[in-house]
Amino acid sequence: MNTILFLLDVPTRKPRISVVVDEDLLRYLEQWASSEERSVSNLVVFLLKQAVEAREKNRQ
Repeated sequence: MNTILFLLDVPTRKPRISVVVDEDLLRYLEQWASSEERSVSNLVVFLLKQAVEAREKNRQ
């Protein structure tokens, strides 16, 4: 038997932030996220983590 689990609207205890972006940037992020089969939110978290890691590496 095959089971499909949809993880939509799963409650999370992680903090949330709001970001305001230009429409062009949003479209770009949507296309990028879609090409990697991920959500825009997931892509932005990934990019933020990369930016923080790069900043920390440059501070050392």
